[in-house]
Amino acid sequence: MSGSAATPSRSWHGSSKSRRSRSSSRPVSGWSDAQRFSVYTACKQAGWNSEQRHLAMKHVGCPVDSKLGRCTTKHARLTNTQFELLMELAEACAAQRGTAVKPPREVRSWRELVGKQGLPLMRKAETIAREAHERQPKVFGPKLLDGMIERVTMHDLGEFAAPACSLQECDAGQLRRVVEALKQYVGREFARRGLTPGSFEIPPSVLARVKREREAATRK
Repeated sequence: MSGSAATPSRSWHGSSKSRRSRSSSRPVSGWSDAQRFSVYTACKQAGWNSEQRHLAMKHVGCPVDSKLGRCTTKHARLTNTQFELLMELAEACAAQRGTAVKPPREVRSWRELVGKQGLPLMRKAETIAREAHERQPKVFGPKLLDGMIERVTMHDLGEFAAPACSLQECDAGQLRRVVEALKQYVGREFARRGLTPGSFEIPPSVLARVKREREAATRK
């Protein structure tokens, strides 16, 4: 459903520089050799086989290699955030087996490191959903966030997580996936209407997709 673009609220806008500085999930050029070694060691401590490692990586939002059809530690779009989430998950599974994963240098455990991300992720999800509803109420209903949480987590039926009904029920990996899904969905609809969001940056892949849609429509 489409509608006319609402006038952007000033509360949504800061400088582009400040928005860039707040982004912690911007893709880097994959994981380093040291990070991959840490992952393999942690997976061994967690007792995971290759299939369980793939499921764990998918759970924390790692991209799936289009050629292999599964997650790989050599994917170019892996991020530091995904690395931290995976290490935290492996740490928890290892603890259940009576083994330990080497913690990061800054804090006592990966859980402590990742735990600091939880509240900011919740606020980010709430802010994106609120901006979407306030600026385009005919497109995004008040239940946008609830629907996205259900959509993102409904298939989490494995050993790592269960479906969630609220942000409070989501683990760090699920929260990250909810935020990224909101960026994709809201970003696409904003880009189609020529709107610039104030609470997040539209992913480049979304902008490219909208550009292809417009070019295809022009050729018809």
